[in-house]
Amino acid sequence: MQIVGRRFDDIGVLGMAKAFEGLRGPQKPWPRPPAK
Repeated sequence: MQIVGRRFDDIGVLGMAKAFEGLRGPQKPWPRPPAK
């Protein structure tokens, strides 16, 4: 996912990212590579 905002609106973009992370729940772990 990419969050974009107006030019120089770093605070707004970071706030949106924080809100998204709070709503999406815990991140799933990376899948393990297949066994050889």
